[in-house]
Amino acid sequence: MNDPVGSFLAGVTVFAIVKWLFVAGLVLYLAFSAVIIRQVGVMSDAIEDPHNGVIKLFAWAHLLMTILLLVISIIIL
Repeated sequence: MNDPVGSFLAGVTVFAIVKWLFVAGLVLYLAFSAVIIRQVGVMSDAIEDPHNGVIKLFAWAHLLMTILLLVISIIIL
């Protein structure tokens, strides 16, 4: 018989499950990076410091590297 669910489950491996759990974790980490951007903005408004621009730059660089890491992991895995 032609069982689509059975054939799908036969193709699922432990590596595939771990891969997609890893990607899901990176998506959560991306959300965390976005929250950091928001928190740095609130902090910069509350505290006047000449180094706020550098801190914002690091926060944005962190977000961009997180996006890059997610894209690379989806491509490689």
